[in-house]
Amino acid sequence: MSYNNLAQSNTWLFEIPDNNQTTTFQQHVQVTNLPTYTIEPTLGTGPIRKVPMPSSSAEFTPFNCRFIIDEDWDAYKSIYKWMRALADYRKGLSTERVGELTTPRTALLHLLDSSEKNIVMTFQFNALWPSELGEVELTQMNDTAEVLTCNIMFYYSEFVLLDSKGNEIHAR
Repeated sequence: MSYNNLAQSNTWLFEIPDNNQTTTFQQHVQVTNLPTYTIEPTLGTGPIRKVPMPSSSAEFTPFNCRFIIDEDWDAYKSIYKWMRALADYRKGLSTERVGELTTPRTALLHLLDSSEKNIVMTFQFNALWPSELGEVELTQMNDTAEVLTCNIMFYYSEFVLLDSKGNEIHAR
């Protein structure tokens, strides 16, 4: 086991291939957590007791991140438009297209090497959609200008790992 070149928490890049609809948002993502991947257990029968075994189902926790809100609120508005395109609550519609906005379906979280130039591995989130655009605290009680941030929660159907060349990492 080698302890050289340990992974760093600040060498990553977030990308949504969506014809620049969320470019400002992508540039302002500051914090994220890699989601949990769980294989659901099932109980098999042993000679004396039930034994937990891996089942054929998996569960993925939501993908969360925090982004900085720019002066024109473009990052915030791009996610809001995406969410409105998915679910128009005024009309009671769940849709994937409203007007000219076609919603993105994939997001990529690239993990970079310590030089921050080369991709080591990529988390590809498929059928991704924003579920929650978090609260933003506004105040006039502070004399210093604080940076506004907002949390966002994404759901997705699955994530797959891609190697440095963009090939899916398979079992064995």
